[in-house]
Amino acid sequence: MKKNISGPILLFLILILTIFIIIFFIKNDNKINNPGNNKSIDEIEQYILNIDSYKAKIDVTIISNKNENQYKIEQEVTQSYAKMTVTSPEAISNMEIIYENGILKIRNTELNVNKVYNEYPNISKNIMFLTDLIKTYQESDNKKIEELDDAIYMKVKNENNKYNQNQILRINKQTLQPESLEIQDINNKTKLYILYNEIELNI
Repeated sequence: MKKNISGPILLFLILILTIFIIIFFIKNDNKINNPGNNKSIDEIEQYILNIDSYKAKIDVTIISNKNENQYKIEQEVTQSYAKMTVTSPEAISNMEIIYENGILKIRNTELNVNKVYNEYPNISKNIMFLTDLIKTYQESDNKKIEELDDAIYMKVKNENNKYNQNQILRINKQTLQPESLEIQDINNKTKLYILYNEIELNI
């Protein structure tokens, strides 16, 4: 003779089963979305060095001897194309700087700015670009990568430039997403700080 499970017990069993299912999927989802979980520091280094293009929304802080200026910028950078759009401060919002095929365009319809420069030197080498840091790191003999506070730091030292002597990229160890880029002068003072709010790699 079969025993019927009472309503409260059945609901309790369903609840327990549901919790186990949720936990299972969360764990597996984390394994998929956190490619750095089981990677060595050398594997993480190679992963970053293989980035050749990206899109990002960034907060930029530029620090001089007298002033500190902050901007919100959207970047799109590939091997042959670069675009930066300023979204803040409001006075220069929607300012676009676009480089493609040797042509540099600077435009802002609200400010009636539309400049075109032909045969412009390649601006893909720009300290504000993540890809520039990667290229500098690849070519430098004065570099190191280390793990501190559950993050990975890639550091490059440029002895020939006192204003841009140290470049420091912080990488989230779990997601492998770049978190910030810091540029320091010869006195180890921060001159440029970029915070990556959103970033899409190898677009």
